[in-house]
Amino acid sequence: MTPYAVLLVKPTDTEDIIRAAYHALARESHPDKFRNTTSYEAAQAELLWTAATTAYTLVKTESARAKWAAQQYLLSGMCATCSGYGVTGTRLAGRKIRVCASCSGEGRSR
Repeated sequence: MTPYAVLLVKPTDTEDIIRAAYHALARESHPDKFRNTTSYEAAQAELLWTAATTAYTLVKTESARAKWAAQQYLLSGMCATCSGYGVTGTRLAGRKIRVCASCSGEGRSR
């Protein structure tokens, strides 16, 4: 599940909309609100609150969203530059780097 799905927002929403969605979700699921309830309800609220906090941390700013998107591209084997599926590992000066077979990291197909 993506952070956007947890917060019920779209990737194109502004920081203000994402912040408002997080605060609404955090208010309704904060653990302090469920102090005098059953342990099951408190545990469910704790899980939702933790998921919302983690999701908000990943997408609260434009730079955080870009970093998260780049990580998702790498995990999926897609190139963050051209969105191609040609990402391969190569060695350069003893370090393993990831290079796109389609665009060589230059953002355009060869």
